[in-house]
This record gives sequence, structure tokens and C-alpha cells, in this order.
Amino acid sequence: MTREDCAFRLRWEEYKVIQDKIDRIGDFRFRLRSWVITLIAAAAGAARFAKLPPEVFFLGLVVILAFYRLEAVQLRWERALGNRAGVLEAELRDSYGAPGIVNALAFARNLARHRRILGPFLLADSWVFYGLMCAISIVGLGLSLDLRQVTEVMRTAIAVVVIWVKTIPGY
Repeated sequence: MTREDCAFRLRWEEYKVIQDKIDRIGDFRFRLRSWVITLIAAAAGAARFAKLPPEVFFLGLVVILAFYRLEAVQLRWERALGNRAGVLEAELRDSYGAPGIVNALAFARNLARHRRILGPFLLADSWVFYGLMCAISIVGLGLSLDLRQVTEVMRTAIAVVVIWVKTIPGY
């Protein structure tokens, strides 16, 4: 086996490991979101049929925030691994004609950035998802309380959302 073949095999094995990790991160994000949907749907459904204390819904907002932050960490890992996969892919493509998967994904991301309406929505899917979960939690809260309690609790919920938005990188 030549030195070049050995270098190719090492790069290829590293590329396969990185792609496997990226796939696992995607699976983890899917599982996180499934758990959030399950918890919020259960709380909103329980609010309809049982009078739950408002603290349950505030706890729900805290749980949503925790899941959001956990997903953000996973997304950073995914980007770092994707960058390394792009470097490896470029080396393999230059030497051996490997496919340009990472480049195609970067092109799609750049294309989405330049779309006025749909682009920001596609790129901010975490914001949309977790914002919707917060809204459902607040609706569940509204179903379990009377009107005076709702206005008082909404003030606190808005403060929680403002704090949540401030934790988003770039704001």
C-alpha cells in the first residue's frame, strides 16, 4: 500500500466518522423536539381537563428554554463537524473526485438567505419551533386560569420570553 493510499484511507475513515456524528446529531435534535412536543401537548391537554397551577406552565417555559439551549449546543457541534467534513471533502475531491455534498448544502443555505420571506423562516427553524411551543404553553395556561390570573401570568411569561430571546446568539 502506498503512502497516498494510506492517506486517502485515513481521510475517508475520518470523513465517514464525521458524517456518522452529524447524522446522530440530527437524530438527537429530532428526539429533543419530539419530547418537547409530547410534554407541551400533555400539559396543554391537562390544562383543558384539570385546573393546573400556573407554576406548571412556567416550569414548561423553563423546560422549553432548556431544550432550546441543548439543541443550540448540538447545532454548534454540527456546524463544526460540517466544516471539518467540508475540508476533508475538498481534499478528497481534489485528489480522488469525491462528491461535493458539503458544498451543495452550503449553496442551499446561501440560496435560502437571499429569499425574502421563506429564507429567514427556513434558517430560523429553531426559533419558529420553540416559539410555537411557548405559544402553546401559554394557551394551555390560558385554558387553566381565569381572566385576571391570565393577565398577571402573561406579564411574567412575556418577561420569560424576553430573557429567552436575549440568550440567542447575535442579540
